[in-house]
Amino acid sequence: MLNSKKRKRGFFTGPRVSYLIILFLSAGFVFVRGGTIPYALFYLCLLIPCLSILHALLLRLQFRSGQRMSTMNIVKGQAVDYLFSAYNRGPLVSPRVTLDFFDSRGLCLTGKSAEISLLPWQRYQGAINLEFAYRGVYMLGMERARVMDLFSIFRLGIKPGENVSVVVFPRIIHLESFSLSRFSELQGGRHYRKSRDEALKDTRKYEYGDPMSRIHWNLTAQKSDLITKLYESESELDVVFLLDLSPVRAEDPLVCEDFIIEFCVAVVRFLLNNSRGVKLAYAAGRTIRVLEGDGAKDFDAFYSALSEAEFTSDIDIAGLSRAAGLSGYGVVLSAREPDSELLDNLAGMDGVDYYRLIAKEGGTKRQYENNGPVRVYDLLPGDDIKALLETAP
Repeated sequence: MLNSKKRKRGFFTGPRVSYLIILFLSAGFVFVRGGTIPYALFYLCLLIPCLSILHALLLRLQFRSGQRMSTMNIVKGQAVDYLFSAYNRGPLVSPRVTLDFFDSRGLCLTGKSAEISLLPWQRYQGAINLEFAYRGVYMLGMERARVMDLFSIFRLGIKPGENVSVVVFPRIIHLESFSLSRFSELQGGRHYRKSRDEALKDTRKYEYGDPMSRIHWNLTAQKSDLITKLYESESELDVVFLLDLSPVRAEDPLVCEDFIIEFCVAVVRFLLNNSRGVKLAYAAGRTIRVLEGDGAKDFDAFYSALSEAEFTSDIDIAGLSRAAGLSGYGVVLSAREPDSELLDNLAGMDGVDYYRLIAKEGGTKRQYENNGPVRVYDLLPGDDIKALLETAP
């Protein structure tokens, strides 16, 4: 039977109280009457604890447990089953086994327990339906198992084996466009970094927005399709994404953290699916990590890293920008309001969109002129990310 809350048990449980009453009555019987039968009853009462502890020890040796998840590919909000098993490997009956469960974040499995009984050589299998409301890394499993002897006097704890490590992935929001951004003005064209010595690197089919001066006319005549020249010094529009993972100060920080990660996942996926070069910089503690990709094939690496990201960084946006570089179009996502010094620092990029999450309860969005090189947009944790990004303000 599965219980949602642990029941606190004191020392004086029903069976123990009953045993003590019988022990004192038998002792009184011996003191008052004496004789063979009273003494036999008294010694039998004294022997019961020895038999009980021996029985409990044997049950402890017989017990084995196991645990796993019905699937390891878990997305936030998805219902999955935590599967556990208990096995009595010996000839003695286990009248009561209590299994206490936990999860490292105290959000889904902590506080649940199950009470079962096991016949000789019986295996019990159970399932607990879980729904992870937040993404991240969870360690979950059996905190302990407790076996009780036949007389319910002794209860011995058992530390089960290794727990289950689970990564809960954030939701993937599929964007058709990216309108809440200066990027929408640049989607049709290409940016080229020109140098004095341009060497032909490769060719590809013409795409809308390619300059006519880049057309390779000889190959175009041979293949009957417009062919564009690619040079060593040129590239498509690169995007530098600076993700601030400093602790979020809010009444419900997990909601804000998930919003930031899902916003980032949606934007990165859109950019990669549109064959844009993406450089994502974020910090894990004091370590800055930079991920790079240029197509849909690279999305899984970004997705896995963002799923496990923790908001424990003490490195600011300026530090991330120095590590990632300022060459390219910039996207900044943070729960901190930018100051003038930071905006001046970011102004050296090809264009920057600064998205600021208002984590404060009851916060309201502000309207910015956004005429300079850095545009600022306010976000709220309750915003619909898809509608927000696909609809221009």
